[in-house]
Amino acid sequence: MAASEYDLIARAVNFSLAHASQVQGEIEARLQTGAATPDVNALRMLTMQSTILAIGAVQAFEGLLQQKRGWKDAFAELDKCLRKFGRVELANRFVDFRLAINVLKHGAGRSYDQLEAKRDSLPFVVKPKGERFFSEGNVSEGIRLVDANHVFVSQCAEIINEIVEALRSARDELTS
Repeated sequence: MAASEYDLIARAVNFSLAHASQVQGEIEARLQTGAATPDVNALRMLTMQSTILAIGAVQAFEGLLQQKRGWKDAFAELDKCLRKFGRVELANRFVDFRLAINVLKHGAGRSYDQLEAKRDSLPFVVKPKGERFFSEGNVSEGIRLVDANHVFVSQCAEIINEIVEALRSARDELTS
């Protein structure tokens, strides 16, 4: 059976992360014996790639919701739908991920303030206000306020899959 467009988001994320992890391992092995600038830059690039991948996955999901469901304001409609079918916890978790994506795209602002206020209860890492680093000495870190590491990117794909399954279940409930 052919994979749905929704399913392809997670597959693309997993494929990209697997390749990035392999490359990262190779670079880190080289860095054990030297600190070549091209290797440091490559690690920084991989961090940026993770950020782009997370943003892209969530934005692709939004686009599919708009196209397949006809939802003009896809995430607002999705939130209403999830809550209507009793998936409040899932809706709330997705709000946190949407806020994180907004922070990755735009930096500090309302989304960051909301996340920073509850950062200890989030399933991903948000940089505390006034902190310069997540992990001082990590040459690949970059300037992001949300740690868009491979775990975070995987979590984005996983929550999209959970939402797709919830939507499929809701559709099945309506037609049975």
